[in-house]
Amino acid sequence: MDNKNLRLIAYLSGLVIKSFGISLMIRSHLGTGSWDGFYVGMSNRFGLTVGSWLIVIGIFLILLNSFLTSSKPDFFP
Repeated sequence: MDNKNLRLIAYLSGLVIKSFGISLMIRSHLGTGSWDGFYVGMSNRFGLTVGSWLIVIGIFLILLNSFLTSSKPDFFP
């Protein structure tokens, strides 16, 4: 397995674990962090899951950063 595939698997695994953690915090009714609250609000307003919004906003921020720095998106540093 080459380095890029391993990084991609690690990145996607991290997103799944983070989404699971956010879901557990929401179900515990103990509150969430500011970005997690944003994902919950987007989920309630537009209907996608919290994990889906985490991925969508993450990709959007990567693309916005590459646009503002006038460089190619660096998914595999």
